[in-house]
Amino acid sequence: MQAREYPFLDSDVPGIFDDLLEANLIDLPEMKRPEEAEQKDDLKYCKYHRLVGHAIQECFVFKDKVMQLARQGKISLEEDSAATNVNYNRERTCRWQ
Repeated sequence: MQAREYPFLDSDVPGIFDDLLEANLIDLPEMKRPEEAEQKDDLKYCKYHRLVGHAIQECFVFKDKVMQLARQGKISLEEDSAATNVNYNRERTCRWQ
C-alpha cells in the first residue's frame, strides 16, 4: 500500500484533532472497542477511533477527514516553515509547532 501524503506534519495531527473536536467540526465514529477508550497513555491509542491499534498521527481516516473539511471550505490549511495553521470560521487560527 502506498503511503498517503498530507500538507501537514504527523506531529501536528494531535493538535489539529483537539481543535477540530473543540470547534465541533468533526464527529467521532462509534466506538468498536469501548474497553479501550480509557487507554489514552498507550502509544498506539487513536484519539479519533478511541481504541488501541494506531496513533492518531498515523490515522489516515482522520487525516482524510481533515482534507475533506478543507475541500468543503470549512477549514483552510496554511503552511509555513515552522507549523501548520488550520483556519476555520474565519474567527480562529490554530497553530501547532
